[in-house]
Amino acid sequence: VDTNLWTPGARKNKPIDIILYDKLKKNDEHHRKELLSPILKELQRRGLNIVVLQYGFYRETRFRALLKKTKAAIFLSEHETQGLARLQAHSADVPVLAWEPGGFWKHPAYYPHKVRFSPVSSVPDWDDRCGVKFKGIDDFHERLEEFLDALGRKRFAPREYILENFTLEKSAREYVKIANELR
Repeated sequence: VDTNLWTPGARKNKPIDIILYDKLKKNDEHHRKELLSPILKELQRRGLNIVVLQYGFYRETRFRALLKKTKAAIFLSEHETQGLARLQAHSADVPVLAWEPGGFWKHPAYYPHKVRFSPVSSVPDWDDRCGVKFKGIDDFHERLEEFLDALGRKRFAPREYILENFTLEKSAREYVKIANELR
């Protein structure tokens, strides 16, 4: 993550409460109805100022600008190999409430007839400084409460996590190390 590019905004007066990052498959009506809709209703019921970003339908410059204006994010992705947008949010010091359903990698071209791979993660690089995870809508309300409480107490430090683990320099050193081991 380019930590010089993905930087925090001012600590005070952030007009956006939550960016909801929607990486659900477009044709996944089940998760849209059973997960996304109830989450949006709960956030609206609480009177939170929300911006919804749908994966693949925004410009990186807009995302970066929004991160400077937001207090937190919710990431809805069934599984990730890297989760770069989330790591960029963390670099901007934005804590995340992440959907972590676990289970199998459900790529439609492979699962279940060719490959059954598990467990998968929607947040493969994470520690408690990054935010809170929830498994599904059944524990969403409890985890949202926990997340908002910890957010209010300023208990998260996602940028610190990124600076320790995912700077360009650290990644380059790791790449060179692996390349040298393969010689």
